[in-house]
Amino acid sequence: MSEAIDSIRNTVDVPYQIYTTGTPAERFTETTVRSISAFQTLTITYDYDVSEYDSPPPVVYATTMPANTSRVRFSPTTSGTFGIHGSIESTTERDGATLRVTFRNLSSSACFIVTTSGLPSLSIWSQRLAANSPARLSTRRYDTTSRTRYGAQVFQVPSTPWIQTLGTAGRIADYLLSVAAQPLPVLGDIEILPDPRITLGDLVRVVDDVGATLDTTAWVVGIRTSGDNTGRVRQILTLRATTSPGAPTDTGLFPDPAIDPAARDPLVREGVRVP
Repeated sequence: MSEAIDSIRNTVDVPYQIYTTGTPAERFTETTVRSISAFQTLTITYDYDVSEYDSPPPVVYATTMPANTSRVRFSPTTSGTFGIHGSIESTTERDGATLRVTFRNLSSSACFIVTTSGLPSLSIWSQRLAANSPARLSTRRYDTTSRTRYGAQVFQVPSTPWIQTLGTAGRIADYLLSVAAQPLPVLGDIEILPDPRITLGDLVRVVDDVGATLDTTAWVVGIRTSGDNTGRVRQILTLRATTSPGAPTDTGLFPDPAIDPAARDPLVREGVRVP
């Protein structure tokens, strides 16, 4: 058994991005007054840029026009004299770079998408970010015990827009430290009955109730298979434990004193642990 020192990460940096909403802006408008026949459906599509944010569904109004949001008005006349509610069912969908707005006329008469002044009433607004948003920040967490023993071993989490708060970034860093701050035991030369189903990355359970009294899970990180002219096949695995037993405490060990007392300080400067 050995320790996977190379796998230690005791200092974790997690970047995160804080998004601040800005003022919404009108994105799409219609140029002609559209009509929807009785019990019929009208679908209108718009092309988005993949970097744009979703637009809210249009708010239906009859008299007072909502401000700074998607909106639509229906009327039984082309002039828009009267506004109606409840006769039109709408669905707004975003599929990649396409926005699809569907209106279903549930009434027995035609209706028109028109304002009180006879102009097209459908207006689609989209949310915008504030200036200099998102703010890109980073948080660092570290394990003092591991840093003292092994030195600073830094892991930089790749930046992603899905991490948006300090709390989320901190929880990710804490979890990574919990599994990487201490070296994972490596079990070498574990000979098993040959099994062609085992591949690198498999999770296996190791049980030894005779020698080391071991019962743990481990990843398969190495496979050696060999055979000879007698038909004998051997398969030997190298395993890395999924958890660490913690830092060694050197309990019950009493190192011999240095033969040369003056050698202690140079050894300490070189990082050698001396009594």
